Amino acid sequence: ELPDKQEVLIGGIVTSVKLFTSKKSGEPMAFFILEDMTGNVSCTIFPTAFAAQRQNLEKDRVVLVRGRTSHRERVRDDDEDDTPIVEILAEEISPLTESMVSAARKASRIVVRLDPTRPETLRFVRDTIEQHRGNGNACPVYLRINRRDKAYEVRTELFAEYTDDFRQAVEHFLGRQAVWVE
Repeated sequence: ELPDKQEVLIGGIVTSVKLFTSKKSGEPMAFFILEDMTGNVSCTIFPTAFAAQRQNLEKDRVVLVRGRTSHRERVRDDDEDDTPIVEILAEEISPLTESMVSAARKASRIVVRLDPTRPETLRFVRDTIEQHRGNGNACPVYLRINRRDKAYEVRTELFAEYTDDFRQAVEHFLGRQAVWVE
């Protein structure tokens, strides 16, 4: 259902892995199947990403995969179905640990309180979020701005992993209780 080249983050179990050599570069790459409770999806990881992620790709491992959708036409002449084949071009593979599952259940979003009289805080918050993007356990970040007697909340397009380091960095600059999870 997603359009071509849409960024995705999906989790599941690796049910098969096939190693190949790239015809273009001669370097190793892999095709794998990721399965969850709703079905399975074919994934491809190209040589550069594979070199960095190889240790996280093995059969029967539960992982999070960050990548992009790829629509391609069917290649067999005898196939009458003209719907495209959709796969994931994997860029990152992270093992899903029990602590990550627990943290993800606890936090569905991060809220950062901003002082509208200090415009320099926005750049700081963005830089801090970029430094704490995490390994697949990131939550969307919302900004809360208090003006007069009303609070405004804005969802950003940024994601961060809520860790002690992240919380301490934000609180050091913005003050205590300037960031929390909901």
